[in-house]
Amino acid sequence: MDSGSRDAAETVRHQMLLGRAARVRGAHARAIAHYDAALAAAPGHGPALAMRGLALLALGRVDEAETAVRAALAATPDAPLAHVARGHLALRRGQGTVAAEAAATVLAGDPAHLDGLQLAVLAEMTRARPQAQHRAAARLAAAHPGVAWAQVAMAHASIALGRLERAETEARQALAEAPELASAHEMLARVCLETGRIDAAHRAVCDALALSPQLDELALLRADIDFCRRPGMRGLYRIARWWLGLGRARRLLMLLGMLALLVAFYLGTVGEAGRGPYGDLTEPLLYLGLAAVLLVLLVVLAGAPLLLRATRRRTMALRRGAGISTDY
Repeated sequence: MDSGSRDAAETVRHQMLLGRAARVRGAHARAIAHYDAALAAAPGHGPALAMRGLALLALGRVDEAETAVRAALAATPDAPLAHVARGHLALRRGQGTVAAEAAATVLAGDPAHLDGLQLAVLAEMTRARPQAQHRAAARLAAAHPGVAWAQVAMAHASIALGRLERAETEARQALAEAPELASAHEMLARVCLETGRIDAAHRAVCDALALSPQLDELALLRADIDFCRRPGMRGLYRIARWWLGLGRARRLLMLLGMLALLVAFYLGTVGEAGRGPYGDLTEPLLYLGLAAVLLVLLVVLAGAPLLLRATRRRTMALRRGAGISTDY
């Protein structure tokens, strides 16, 4: 290798390191400048093209990112980073299947590839497959025990599956491994919210905001929790949480049972002198059954939308925290 080639290689290595440092700080525009410098020294350098595409994607410049990713794939079609970039581009466009294919390509060459495993988790989240997401996150945790985000991803999937005790265990394990991880505090806040522990949810989301005050997601989650802390809302939220937690089949059986009781009480009043088989208790029981049905309807109509309001951004929480981690 002549001196010119050595100088170009050294420039590329130096600029790639500077780009990585800028990207870790969130200075994506600065990172793009470093990757451009690397490409000026070595036109067509695959890793620089891929990282440039990811930085552009972080800035929301999706079309430019696609151009860079396509160039990276053309320059280094077998490079894992090029396929990782392709997968994240697909995630931005909601193409979970394409992202899963990109992750599979990366993992076929290296089953323990950190970025490929993270991409597989995010792909399953985008495809709304919490069971598969949990398996992918468990695989990530087994291959890289020190990556606390894997526990966050498992907690996220467990919440979606209704396994709240497991979700809390996973969120707390993530916090034990990385107390500075805002998404771990966020998952704990969501678990507490799901289980009706509104004050604990408030403390957890405040801890998350202290670590990442610039994130709109956390501010919106806190607003949802504060909404549930209003006078009169706390009890309604817990009732609604219990009601929806019964499951569709049990809720249907309870509604049918109450309806049957209401019909029975009504028919009991249609008799001689308007008296039913329960004597003087018929009319009070009728009113009691009617009140129960009305209470259930109140919970369904008022409580369910409240729950949806409090958890509507759950599927957006996991995209944070799974950055490109491998040092290229």
